[in-house]
Amino acid sequence: MSVDDVENKSSSGKTCEKCGQAHGRAVACNSTNDTDPLIGAIFADKYHIVSLLGSGGMSAVYKARHSLMDRMVAIKILVASDVASLKRFQLEAKLVSSLKHHNIVTVFDFGISPQGQPFLVMDFLEGHSLEVEIGKFKHLTVLRSVSIFCQACDALYYAHKRDLIHRDLKPSNFMIVTEENEDVLKLVDFGIAKHIAGEGDGHKLTKPGMVMGSPVYMSPEQCLGRKLDQRSDIYSLGCVMYECLTGKPPLIGDTVVETLHKHVHEAPRSFASVNPAFISIPEQLENIVFKCLERDPDKRYPSMLELWTDLELFQNSLKPATRITQTDLVAMKMPATLTSNPIEYVKENNAGLILIVVSSILLTCVFSYSQLRPKLAEKSQPEISYQQAKEAGNAAFGKANYAEAAKHFKEASKAAEKFDAEDPRLSEALNDLGNMYFREDYYPEAEHAFKNALRLRTDIFGKSSLPAAESMADLGMVYCVENKIAQAQQLLDDALAIRKANAGADSLAYADSLKDLAALYNKIGREKDAFSSLQKAMNIRSKTLGSMDPGNLETQISLAMAYQLRGDLQKANELYGMAHRTALRSYDSGNPIVADAIVGMASIDFLQKKYEDADRLFQEALEIRQKALGNKNVKTAEILSCLGVLKQTQGQDEAAEPFFKEALEVKEAALGPDDGEVKRSARLYAENLRNLNRGKDADALEERMGLKGSKPQPAG
Repeated sequence: MSVDDVENKSSSGKTCEKCGQAHGRAVACNSTNDTDPLIGAIFADKYHIVSLLGSGGMSAVYKARHSLMDRMVAIKILVASDVASLKRFQLEAKLVSSLKHHNIVTVFDFGISPQGQPFLVMDFLEGHSLEVEIGKFKHLTVLRSVSIFCQACDALYYAHKRDLIHRDLKPSNFMIVTEENEDVLKLVDFGIAKHIAGEGDGHKLTKPGMVMGSPVYMSPEQCLGRKLDQRSDIYSLGCVMYECLTGKPPLIGDTVVETLHKHVHEAPRSFASVNPAFISIPEQLENIVFKCLERDPDKRYPSMLELWTDLELFQNSLKPATRITQTDLVAMKMPATLTSNPIEYVKENNAGLILIVVSSILLTCVFSYSQLRPKLAEKSQPEISYQQAKEAGNAAFGKANYAEAAKHFKEASKAAEKFDAEDPRLSEALNDLGNMYFREDYYPEAEHAFKNALRLRTDIFGKSSLPAAESMADLGMVYCVENKIAQAQQLLDDALAIRKANAGADSLAYADSLKDLAALYNKIGREKDAFSSLQKAMNIRSKTLGSMDPGNLETQISLAMAYQLRGDLQKANELYGMAHRTALRSYDSGNPIVADAIVGMASIDFLQKKYEDADRLFQEALEIRQKALGNKNVKTAEILSCLGVLKQTQGQDEAAEPFFKEALEVKEAALGPDDGEVKRSARLYAENLRNLNRGKDADALEERMGLKGSKPQPAG
């Protein structure tokens, strides 16, 4: 449900949500809208109009009932007749219907009535706008406000990832509905939203220097008619946050021009200067809001992700902490003396672990959460939900159903949000979720999850703890794939040092860090360092687990690849074969780790010119990865590239072309056009096109990928 500029914001009053008129009232009046001819009529042959919800200069929003489905809906009808309004209305319908997010209103129909009136149909939301809530309560509590802010960040992060900025964030565009006794935010009114990069028709509707939006909530750059990016929405959200907490907008003048001038040249007053009682609002939250309200965009949060992270951490800090005393440890039958490595102690005893900081004795302990059960009268609903989701996620992961696993781990993290601030299960669920996103090539989502897991683990266990090191390493691998080499190097080096200090240079955790660093070294051309790291990692794992343990598979396959790059095909083939046999003994034949070994074996056959064997193995691996990871996964595309090269080597250029094309499309979508692997795929495809006498297509491809005049790199 959305209202276009239902009110012109000022300090003097509110607009009635029922009749759309300014009465200075915070709630709906008793108007019956008897003068509106649409009230009581059938609109577009199937919608019975019940009442007017609000109106503005461009459109009006009505409450209606779908005649056939007996469902209440909100219908936004264009009342303006100019071409620009019509195009903007059509653009809104197109944009919002493409956004599928729990915190964004759902648009499910768009059309033109028999009378020629364009309209779009949305969910009818049983609730109130944030504007009405602020008017009713004067200002919202910190706890309620932060919950709403986090949901707003989630919705806007989703929109920004799709290069869409809202440009009109204000309290009247935040609808608050109640679901299971909790506030749920629904972001509405994308009427003046715009693609950041200017794609589509939206950029044609806003001329350079043209100012659009609600002046009270506009960023300085928006007030000046300059080019906008996601940081403009961050400023506007900061204005909404300020008003939500204090009951007053941060900057407002007696006229529109004065308001615009204030946003460009002035800073908001502190919370306490608005009302001395607001000194009770935590300084941490005030700092977050004022960082959003920096006049210089470069000083604001760079993205909704960073803002969301700080708000989530602040929200967690508000929850009461539960400490475990020394008496509790005795009751749980913890050993009197822990091993030097408590993580390994728990692994050896097969405990599903939770790490608790016991501040009274300055000791970080590891214990089985199941051992706490006797101390609890019964499981709470969040604990039941968490445990069920965690078990379902682990089961799906074991079957290589990563999308299903990610879904359950997300449910587990949602349930864990209700636990105490020092309960580490939320960080554990977020880390699990990040790993699932990583396997599915959803790198921004993986980065998001790992960052938050790292922050939580740092708060609970300390920056130099093993749990923090795990999240550092995982985040470092995401940065490695995203070509953020400096950040990746720092995180992976830090994780290695922490694991060495805490677990020892002969631990499995240290071996994992060596393997991760090898991947980075290979990416930046340090093959000798990569080979040395993998050898050390493999030696540690073999001594600890035995040579045939399935836990060695990833390291084993990486080491085999390193031997292959060094030209030792015999040793590489031996390791690939060993990994394949171990994988088949330990996992279902459809597990992607089985395909990893098969790809290695196929590549050896290719190098030895055993083309039929290579083709058979590549096809077998492709089928496994497509089934487990989907057609749009980078690891699936890797095999498509191999098959393209194989066909081309055999002189089958026409057969190679669809493999090269699909591989490039998948890699570019997942990694971006500037990634080195994507550019290599583009060169391979361009070469194939020239072999097919399609030189113009090859030139166009190279031009689009920025390959003209650049030096070709090896494809392997």
